Amino acid sequence: MGLKHNSTLYADAFLPNVQIGLRGKDEEDVVPGPHTWDGSYTELRFTWRGHEVLLQTAHDGEDLVMLATPGAPKTSVLPSLIISAGILWNRPGGAAKSGDHIEFTNGSRRIPVYWTGAEQAPVSIALATPYFAAQFQKPIGVSTGRPRTVGQIRAVLDRQRPPSTGVPRAVETVMGWDTIYDPSQARVISPVSRLWSTGWGGYVLFEWDTFFAATLAAVGDRDLAYANAIEILREATPAGLVPNYARPGGWKSFDRSESPVGAVTVLNIYRRFHDAWFLRIRSSRSSGGTAGGMSIASSTGILSSAPTRTTGPSIPTTPRSGPCKARSMRDSTTAPCTTTPRSMPTRTGCTLLTSGSWACTSPTAGRWPRSRTSSEGTLRPGNCGPAASASPPGSRPSGMGRRGCSSTGTSTRESLARDVAHELLPDGGRGRDPGRPSAW
Repeated sequence: MGLKHNSTLYADAFLPNVQIGLRGKDEEDVVPGPHTWDGSYTELRFTWRGHEVLLQTAHDGEDLVMLATPGAPKTSVLPSLIISAGILWNRPGGAAKSGDHIEFTNGSRRIPVYWTGAEQAPVSIALATPYFAAQFQKPIGVSTGRPRTVGQIRAVLDRQRPPSTGVPRAVETVMGWDTIYDPSQARVISPVSRLWSTGWGGYVLFEWDTFFAATLAAVGDRDLAYANAIEILREATPAGLVPNYARPGGWKSFDRSESPVGAVTVLNIYRRFHDAWFLRIRSSRSSGGTAGGMSIASSTGILSSAPTRTTGPSIPTTPRSGPCKARSMRDSTTAPCTTTPRSMPTRTGCTLLTSGSWACTSPTAGRWPRSRTSSEGTLRPGNCGPAASASPPGSRPSGMGRRGCSSTGTSTRESLARDVAHELLPDGGRGRDPGRPSAW
């Protein structure tokens, strides 16, 4: 649906679509309303050049219905509502005007689109697709499949409109409006903003924002939660780095990531839905050359110049080869980076990075000795539970729970989930009880 502003002077304008978040002069101001997880109902209001519009959509079986309702007129000349139809993303098929409807065709598939408006005199609109145009002074409906009256469309909207109260409903609405289809990879994702996605060439995924989106989606949409967590992991570089950002064309940050919240996200999604296949997919997609599935800071010149940790508390100041990596896309510096002398405990089998983090030769190397209480009892050094016995490194006998331990009475899936979190978190989950339920 588009809107044409009509005037008697040099002031005509056409709004072919609306975007959330625009604030410029003569740009539309959109107020999003309810949006269900599956898109079975959406609602928004927008104002533009003195015109107010309420736009509602809903599913009726396999059909789509839409209703545009004008607000009180504030201009001397009424606007025109434009209903257009075409094939997106250069996909095969076509659309043609045929009597009282526009018809989509794609091979053997046929979808007719009907409307309830009364066509006005030809309107000059720069559209390359067939369209209807009507004077917008009363509600106008659109439906696919078969003709429907405004009353019938309203009945569908009333039936599909969700309750408007509660925090879960608010999360559903926010996630609904931020979820898009990415035709370049045929996937559903939830970027931080539709508006930002436009400027980034179609979509942009930021590491921890996408993991946060997966956590939010787990409130009510299992498939969307999995989709976001898996798709940001699929953006990992050949070195195994989950990037700070990824966009169309294969462009992504090969030198930096963000805070590693993915481990918490993966563990909590598993605890909510208990699908072990999700953990296995995560492990296979984040094993690209690093110990664990997530890296932070810069990947250029760190390992080659980092001092090897031996014994003793003193760590010498060591220059990093190459310039210091920028903390943000707006920040740049060419000064060499150095570590400052400090005292840290020894971690066998690990290398201290100049960033202050540790790189270990294997996911189990350098684990911090600990003895603390979890929901399963006291965890002893080596991360073995109370009913576990140490096993040779690299072996995993039947019934093994945590890596390097055999256990009884412990869920193998839950243990695998802990393994995932332990590999992803740079501190091995130190200070966090993986057996304690987390708030969603």
